[in-house]
Amino acid sequence: MVAGLFEMDGWDTYYLGSNTPIAIVLQTLDPPKPEVLAISATMTFHVGLVTDLIAEARANSCCQ
Repeated sequence: MVAGLFEMDGWDTYYLGSNTPIAIVLQTLDPPKPEVLAISATMTFHVGLVTDLIAEARANSCCQ
């Protein structure tokens, strides 16, 4: 839904979907270097996975 709104405003977006492994997310980010990485968790038991993804992205050169 957010990706659609960004595209309507002229942004290039890549929707990866749920259950995408962290390695694939990081591989998709480099190249191109993103301006925004939007991550969503609708269930509280997925918040830990989101935390892991954020930590991996911050440690990766594609997001610095």
